[in-house]
Parts: sequence; C-alpha cells; structure tokens
Amino acid sequence: MEQTNTGQEQASKPTATAKPRIEVKVEHGYAGNNEPNNYILTIGKMSIWFSYETPVAFCGGNIGDVVVCRQNEWSTTTGKHLNAIMPNKKARITGEEFTKQLNAMLEKHGFQVV
Repeated sequence: MEQTNTGQEQASKPTATAKPRIEVKVEHGYAGNNEPNNYILTIGKMSIWFSYETPVAFCGGNIGDVVVCRQNEWSTTTGKHLNAIMPNKKARITGEEFTKQLNAMLEKHGFQVV
C-alpha cells in the first residue's frame, strides 16, 4: 500500500528560520588615504580597518562607539595608514589590548573568534 503525506505530517517538519540580511563591503583606502594596501571591511554597522592583512583599528557601530586603534609595530607604510585613521598616537592601544577588545567586539556581534 502506498503512503501519502498528510498536512499534519508536513506541519510537524521543522521550517527554516529566515536569517537577517547584513551588508558586507570592502573598500580600498580610508580617511582620504591613497596609500596602497589599506582597506576597511564593513559588516553591518561594524567597521574594521586593515593595513595589508592585519586589523589595525575598529569601531563597533553603535551610537557612542569610538574608533579603537592599535600602536604601530610595523613599517612606515602602516604608520601612514594609522595616522590617517587616528593621528593622535597617544590614544592608540597596545597590540595585546587591541586584540582583546577586537575579539570582544566581534563576539558581541555574534561572530566566533578562532
């Protein structure tokens, strides 16, 4: 005997939950900086600035959030990138503290840091 699906059986199957849509974009250059190898990654309202492949600054995207920028530990070119983001060198934080804060911000936005 052939079995057929009834409406009741179909209703008990789990349905997919719609996921929120988030705009993601990558832009070359920031703060009027035409130097090579500098990018800003924007995910929703969150922004992360990169020098080459290294994150060097971020902003969480909420009202009142400030740009967090790390100290220069690299080349003159990265120094130019950092100066375009945050000219006040005294406001920059150590690499270790920057990594902690960046990871915390990413986790707050639901990303798993690996």
